[in-house]
Amino acid sequence: MFNMLIVEDELIQAQHLVNCICKKFSNIRLYGIASTGKEAIQIIKEEKIDIIILDLKLPDISGKKIISYIEEHNLIKYKNSIIVVSGFLNFSEIALHNPYIFSFIFKGSSVDIIINDISILISSKTNEVQTDFIKKKISKQLRDLNFKFSYVGTKYLSDCIYETYCLYNKSTINLEKCIYPIIAKKYNKSISNIKSSINKSVNLMYYDCDEQILKQFLKIKILTSNPKPKDIITTIVENLKN
Repeated sequence: MFNMLIVEDELIQAQHLVNCICKKFSNIRLYGIASTGKEAIQIIKEEKIDIIILDLKLPDISGKKIISYIEEHNLIKYKNSIIVVSGFLNFSEIALHNPYIFSFIFKGSSVDIIINDISILISSKTNEVQTDFIKKKISKQLRDLNFKFSYVGTKYLSDCIYETYCLYNKSTINLEKCIYPIIAKKYNKSISNIKSSINKSVNLMYYDCDEQILKQFLKIKILTSNPKPKDIITTIVENLKN
């Protein structure tokens, strides 16, 4: 369920928007309607709001001040969470480059346009939640094997597992051709650096991890040598898919 705050001083217009949104979305809960900027800031700093519909023209402080407040206090939970609805067309260019603003809609536009943007925003946030959930499960499995996240190779390995998970439906996945280049680009490192760091992390895990836990994880009876990164990656990906 997503919490939504509407910041709008024209209450009839705000209520009409609420009615349209409630008819369209079953996974949105209206937290409230703030008719002033100060009221909006009080809610924003105390509550967890997922979607903010923000009018820039308010009776006390402008919507721009609300955005500035979020920026100045580094409230990252509101990144890509604000849909600005305003008649100030010159603000649209600023909105495009602001990390907290998801979209800009000219005031007076059809409600359907707002509904469409809300739908896209919800989809984006749902994907973020799912990504975060998968990454936490990956971290847990690595910790269960006694991987140390203080090693940079473990961080690279975790990212490799996630990228492999995303490409899992492909028939074969070549780590050096398909996965390592993605991680190398992300961290601005060479592929060989990524590979060697991951190998080092896996080797250190082999000596730190309880042998019985490692055998159970790999589903083998005898452990004759340290596992390869691919063994760790594919096993965790299979666990995630099951």
